[in-house]
Amino acid sequence: MDALGGAEQLLVASELERVLVPPLPAALSALQRPGDVSEPVTLYTGSVHLFQLIARTPPVTRPLAEVEDEIRARLLDERWARRQREWVRARRSAARVWLGDLEAGGDR
Repeated sequence: MDALGGAEQLLVASELERVLVPPLPAALSALQRPGDVSEPVTLYTGSVHLFQLIARTPPVTRPLAEVEDEIRARLLDERWARRQREWVRARRSAARVWLGDLEAGGDR
């Protein structure tokens, strides 16, 4: 965060729709040249923001050897998350919940 309250963040164009809430992707995609400033953008919280394009860098294809560990870790994370969701889903479907009148001393 700079002295004026601004913050720099690297954003990848192909991920704008996935990681940002509307109307940010459209506002950021409209910025074409370094120095361009967006129109005021009001978020769902009611806060108003301006965005300035600092730089645009071309995409880079990294060699597999450089990203192999990152890919492996991401796949393991995704597999773990999927297994965890499946486990929770199975526990919920197997659970038996009884809602009775506890005040009246209801039995199961």
